[in-house]
Amino acid sequence: MATVTSIGIGNMGAALASTLLKSSTPPTLTIWNRTADRPQAQSLTKQGAAFEPSLAAAVARSTTLLICLIDYHTIYVALAAAGLFSKDGTTTTTTTNPQQLPFANKTIINLTNGSPRQARQMEEDGETEALYRNGGGGVAALLLKPIGAVQYVAEDAGAASLYDVAALAGMYGMFIGAFTGMALLKKQWQQGKQREQGKQQGGVAAVAKYLSK
Repeated sequence: MATVTSIGIGNMGAALASTLLKSSTPPTLTIWNRTADRPQAQSLTKQGAAFEPSLAAAVARSTTLLICLIDYHTIYVALAAAGLFSKDGTTTTTTTNPQQLPFANKTIINLTNGSPRQARQMEEDGETEALYRNGGGGVAALLLKPIGAVQYVAEDAGAASLYDVAALAGMYGMFIGAFTGMALLKKQWQQGKQREQGKQQGGVAAVAKYLSK
């Protein structure tokens, strides 16, 4: 049976962990989060996950690490606090045996959002500490299958992040336009001009509930 440690159980991390537990071949799942009293942690333990308060111990318990934290800086800070990595990306271990490194022989699946440059830097730092190469083999693909379709982009560690940023650029533009439109309508209504109820069209109808705030 596969062993997985899920590092970070916020909304996204908890959803990923829960999906793995509900899959047809659930792994032995260890979860770690900076705060143990999150509702997500309690829910996942009821589903069969084991909460490990020590990140170092959580890493040691599994052959696959699923990282889902808010940003790359948080990854470095968390690993440094656990004595696994320094904040500048250099090793904190003194062993000269690569097999004794804390991430040796681990499959690392990093779903943390960030820039292409940050992804490339993480790959470079990981090679020093974990004999790490970006990408995944058959094990990673099988583990991720219950979560969603895996799309290989390129060997470059920053390629997937670049596609993500490109997609988000369009989304941010849409949000800016939507909020601008809402502000225009709200200003007119506050000035006592005609407010026609029930006649919002298209995208305005989807965001109309925000206009009353």
